[in-house]
Amino acid sequence: MKIKFIDIGKHYASLRDEILKKFDNISLSGNYVLSKELEVFEENFASLCQTKYAIGVGNGSDALFLGLKAL
Repeated sequence: MKIKFIDIGKHYASLRDEILKKFDNISLSGNYVLSKELEVFEENFASLCQTKYAIGVGNGSDALFLGLKAL
């Protein structure tokens, strides 16, 4: 099976202004933990995954650790 190459730079370029604006707003607020942005992300991600809940964590290692603990 051949996997199609994805140009991440091209995708980033189309979202750059939105990403930088969000990053700037979060950075200026100093609200890095348990913010409204995280709550909205969790709700949107849960909806995307068609599940009731989603939990945002700091990194992939935390996600794997919590997943294994849940099992």
